[in-house]
Amino acid sequence: MDACACLAELSRAGFQIVDCQPLAAAYADSTHQVYRLVDAKGRVYALKQSQRASSPFWHQLRCLFGFDLAIESMFLPAQVERLNSMGGLPVAVCLAVGTEAASDSSYQLNAWYDGASVAASAIKLPMVQQLAAHMAALHRHESDYWGTFRSPAFSAARWWSSLVRCVPDAVDLVAVLPVPKAFVPWMADLRWDQFLHDGQSLSVLVDAEAFVYAPKALDFVLLEYLLTAEQLGWWRDAYVAAGGEMPTIAQERLVYRQLLWSMQVLGEVPAEIWYQQPMFFN
Repeated sequence: MDACACLAELSRAGFQIVDCQPLAAAYADSTHQVYRLVDAKGRVYALKQSQRASSPFWHQLRCLFGFDLAIESMFLPAQVERLNSMGGLPVAVCLAVGTEAASDSSYQLNAWYDGASVAASAIKLPMVQQLAAHMAALHRHESDYWGTFRSPAFSAARWWSSLVRCVPDAVDLVAVLPVPKAFVPWMADLRWDQFLHDGQSLSVLVDAEAFVYAPKALDFVLLEYLLTAEQLGWWRDAYVAAGGEMPTIAQERLVYRQLLWSMQVLGEVPAEIWYQQPMFFN
């Protein structure tokens, strides 16, 4: 679905757009093209138009969690509303969605938020503390089942066998691992550039599509890649202060690193570099 088709649909839905400007993509293989829209009354929106979700990230999310981007995008307004009731950080309000089955593409119209995307070089203590409090709040919403955020339907007993189906190299590692006891909302594409900031603190999460229910340990394994050692210390202290319960991830770390590497959650990283990432959590 191209931008013109999106604008035509939005017009039929009552959005009279008079200006449409594409924004630079954060990554060359980004799933979305983002546009800044202005309507006839001067109101500003963010239009996110998806491309076919064929990257390793979306492939693995579909393989493991049964996540179909075009389908799940249609439920995004309700998902955002639910996330805003669960977490500590606001999530960008989704005003409209649409999909085109023939091209496996979709769009979403979000409210526009001022602020700059967070760069790794600009991370400050309050931002890390906010992220920790936000994740502690999400982790309180446990489920006995895992799968898509709107409808987790898979039992804990199926977790490791399903993971091995998508990451065959993990077969020997999972043989001795215990079945996860609970599952929490997991933002599979957690990165700093998914947030906006005002210079000192985080203001809004602008991308909430890739939420699923998964073991909490996945968040902690991903954080070891996202934060420096100093920032991990800040995060841990703030997470505990916000009521978060620290898991033990030593047993699961390697298999979850395999999963995250196969998903290319932080882009293409050579295996010899990926698996040498320092460990922080117990």
